[in-house]
Amino acid sequence: MLFAITVQISAIQPNILIYAYAISAFSHRFSLQWFTLYQHQQM
Repeated sequence: MLFAITVQISAIQPNILIYAYAISAFSHRFSLQWFTLYQHQQM
């Protein structure tokens, strides 16, 4: 769903696709770090 919206926008402005990829990669890495931190607190 989100990917389809990004593709539609990228047809108008290709740079948005790069921004969306960077934001998704950053948020994924951040959530992964938060999850490992949360796991360590549970132990």
